[in-house]
Amino acid sequence: MYSEKNANETTQKTWVRTHLQKPGDLSNEITQNIRICTHLQEPKDLSNEITQIIRVRTRPQKPEDLSNELTQNIRVRTRPQKPGDLPNELTQEIRVNAEPQDSEDFSNEITQQTRGIEDRHKSGNPLKNEAKPTEKARKNRANKTSQGVKREPNRRLINIPVNTNYQELEYQANKELQMIAMKYEMLAPFMDQHQLVSILIGLLVFISLSEHLITSLATVKVGLVGHGLALIGLLLLAAFREDPKEQRIYLTLALAPLIRLVSVSMPLQGIPMIYWYVLIGTPITLSIIMVMRYCAFTRQEVGLTGAKWFFQIMFGFSGIGLGYIEYLILRPESLVDELTLRAIWFPALILLVFTGFMEEIIYRGLMQSAFTAKIGRWLGILLISFLCAVLHLGYQSLLNLMFVFLVAIVFALVTEKTGSIIGVSIAHGLTNVTLFLVFPFILG
Repeated sequence: MYSEKNANETTQKTWVRTHLQKPGDLSNEITQNIRICTHLQEPKDLSNEITQIIRVRTRPQKPEDLSNELTQNIRVRTRPQKPGDLPNELTQEIRVNAEPQDSEDFSNEITQQTRGIEDRHKSGNPLKNEAKPTEKARKNRANKTSQGVKREPNRRLINIPVNTNYQELEYQANKELQMIAMKYEMLAPFMDQHQLVSILIGLLVFISLSEHLITSLATVKVGLVGHGLALIGLLLLAAFREDPKEQRIYLTLALAPLIRLVSVSMPLQGIPMIYWYVLIGTPITLSIIMVMRYCAFTRQEVGLTGAKWFFQIMFGFSGIGLGYIEYLILRPESLVDELTLRAIWFPALILLVFTGFMEEIIYRGLMQSAFTAKIGRWLGILLISFLCAVLHLGYQSLLNLMFVFLVAIVFALVTEKTGSIIGVSIAHGLTNVTLFLVFPFILG
């Protein structure tokens, strides 16, 4: 019978068998007695039994040393919710794995298993009539934190072995984060470029619409407002962008609506048309210089070099043929009264400087350098060529738009090949000279 003092605990002896280096030698076995004392809520109520399973796996440094035997006194005190309620039993499992110094010697393994089972009823055989845990008991057991399992609310079960190398886990986590960061760094330029191209296409469409409205006298004011909004938007984008390459794109592109605003809004009535180019080109030239200085363009970047000068001069004469083709398309009137050297030399110089050189330094010098450096070669060339064609909407000729678009692509490729805008500037200037000064008298 249990005394009042001992009724509150159960004592169990468990045999532990330890295999040393020579498992065949039974004399090398270590037998251990482990006592487990469990205190219950009500000493006389043996139905408050609790089952505990403890597995400890250790490997001693020197298995041949019998003095390395392990003796463990384990005291577990638990209190179930209702002592008389058998489904409220608690089961705990603890597994501890310790690696030996010499991992290849598996005979140095000591396995200890302690199983304490208390009486399942007040009388009778204590090893019979074990009650199976209910669903509520399983949930209570799963919600508890043990050495091998950690459960958090609204999260999946995470198995963390006791012998986990946390430094290695931290290293692996940092490595995965670095891989994610590298992938983002690889994709970020493409994402930024896609966003930039979308913005540029939207701006070009808006500029095209504004240019189309200017061609009609009834909507010219609306078109001017559109160009003004485009100019303000481009300047704001350049101001709020930190990337210098993007700032270059927006500032160079801002010259396009600026050209149209100056050319349409400037009071030029009563002034010969040939001098319009000087009056319009002067403030535009100052703007070009300011953009070049602010964006730190070099002479090589804008093509102000004499590289391959012979090829550039020869290509410059192609402007005569281009002027002939464009004259057949547009058939414009001459800007001078007679075809004499005295009458055309100064207008020809104006056209060479303020249409040939000025427009080429904007489109092929500044814009092409900025666009191709950020969004790529062909995409930059196509967008700039489209812009050049759009600014010729005032002639109201679809065939001329196609012609200007193709010529702009050729000029861009030549500039890229030679690294200079000298040749294309001569070709562009001669195109306008023959178009507005020579062919009206010869073919008109």
